[in-house]
Amino acid sequence: MKLYRWMIIPVALLTAPGAGAQELEGRLEPGPAQVLSLPVSGVVESVHVSVGDQVEAGARLLALDDRVFRAELRRAEAVLAEQQEVRAEALREWERAQELYDRTVMSERDLQLAKNAMLAAEAAHAEAQAVRTRAAWELERSVLKAPSAGRVLSLHAYPGQVVVSRDRAPSLLELQPAGRWQVRAPADSRYRPGEPVRVQVGDAGYDGRVIRADTDTVLVGISAAQDAGLQPGQSARVNRP
Repeated sequence: MKLYRWMIIPVALLTAPGAGAQELEGRLEPGPAQVLSLPVSGVVESVHVSVGDQVEAGARLLALDDRVFRAELRRAEAVLAEQQEVRAEALREWERAQELYDRTVMSERDLQLAKNAMLAAEAAHAEAQAVRTRAAWELERSVLKAPSAGRVLSLHAYPGQVVVSRDRAPSLLELQPAGRWQVRAPADSRYRPGEPVRVQVGDAGYDGRVIRADTDTVLVGISAAQDAGLQPGQSARVNRP
């Protein structure tokens, strides 16, 4: 029997790599935990959660003794207020000097000195603003808040603990974000990190993205509502959209 070229092509397409079903079977597991720390140093004054607690986004988790931070903010605000007055006076002096110079009753050198004083006052005011901003930021950051809703997995802080964050901020708490899951499936070279995929769990479908694809595993991240009823170990199917 004679075989024609057009008869061979469909068979070749069906057996080519990647042409078959691209569905992966995997298992659900909780998404990666968030390791939380503070960017400022101090002494832990209060801890507001325990391991296993469910928290909402923005919940207060722990706080440092804020007396030093508040004192620094008050000092910075006082310096800023002073520099605002100095800057305003320097600006008035420069405007007055400009007027006198225009009337030819002030030398160019004196005008330049007035301008230099005004610029120095501007610089000092900007520096005072920066110090005030830094002090406010440090006061705000002396409280550790939940970046998202979730469950407290571990706690590494206690009242009276000295936290030194100068070189490397220590881990104070681990939080399991609510609604964040990942699907672990066997390796498949057709999947690439960053690739969007569709994940089916039971009757529900979710948009996901490949987090990792190596010689051992394809790992896919998905987000689901807190009341979605997902459980670790559930079977999940991953497909390209």
